[in-house]
Amino acid sequence: MHTILTYLFASLFLVALSGCGLIGDESTNDATQSQDDTTDDTTDDTTDDTTDDTADDTTDDTTDDTTDDTTDDTTDDTTDDTTDEGEALEIVATDDELAYMDFWLDRDQDFVASLKWLPHFIHEQGELGICIKLDFQNPQDITDELIESIRLKIEDRVWLWQQGLIGEPNWIHNTRVPVRLFGIGATPQTNFVDTPDVPVYVNDGANCPDACFRFVSRDQDNPLYEDCEHPSLTHFDFNIWYSDFGFGAAGHGGDWGTRLDWDLFLDELVSEYPRVTDHELGHVAGLPDVYLYPYTLDAYERPPAIMASDLAIQDFDYLMLRKVWELGWAAYYAED
Repeated sequence: MHTILTYLFASLFLVALSGCGLIGDESTNDATQSQDDTTDDTTDDTTDDTTDDTADDTTDDTTDDTTDDTTDDTTDDTTDDTTDEGEALEIVATDDELAYMDFWLDRDQDFVASLKWLPHFIHEQGELGICIKLDFQNPQDITDELIESIRLKIEDRVWLWQQGLIGEPNWIHNTRVPVRLFGIGATPQTNFVDTPDVPVYVNDGANCPDACFRFVSRDQDNPLYEDCEHPSLTHFDFNIWYSDFGFGAAGHGGDWGTRLDWDLFLDELVSEYPRVTDHELGHVAGLPDVYLYPYTLDAYERPPAIMASDLAIQDFDYLMLRKVWELGWAAYYAED
């Protein structure tokens, strides 16, 4: 009876996720999305990038994620976002995880190794800079308190991901990395109740300056951002982008940042498990959409993962994150 109830609960939960765009139609890891793509975003997953070319024509079950029964271990969140210091997580990869790791790397290793991702931003700087994009088509009142809540939420969730790297070879950032707010990009419909203490860039695309955006300069080994004008930061690393209108999914993500539905994020802001925020930050870290992978590979079952359909970061997510770090270290830093 317990097994049946668990299966029914998981099925109902995943039907709900499918309805809000978390399963089957989320083209999330769009690493080449344009900074000014703010009006017709249902096509932003056609660019040449990404680890979300993860749908494999050789499998026939990549879209039927509504029956996944892995969600009943979603509270197994072994990390802590309430402390500023972390300890190494002992993770022994299972045979299932090893099989799916090989499946991912066979498809995406060259692409993942060709770019710098969240772990590499942290490694180089010891901090992160973000632009909050308020891409609104309807009037929205925004307070300083809300802006700080967004910044802190992102810092908390980055720290949760960061803890998966503690103790890994060559990783040195074992304390919580600060996330600094570079500025706010906003459409004219945004009403600031308070005067922000960071630059505000009002334009139809809700963009912070391209001259200051790491993504725009990602083909340069050591960009100097000479044309970036800012009172305290040289650049920002990625966007935290919110839209109050439909753009084809609950969220998108890539090395350019994250994009979420505004109302959904307001719910996640007060949630213990902000699943879409965590999932999209996983794409900023270079991870694929595991929910597009087949349920089974030969005799192996798809591991639980927030990059699949689980509510919290799982061991397999951290194993993939460690591989992203390892590939980046070999490509960019090993000879230093």
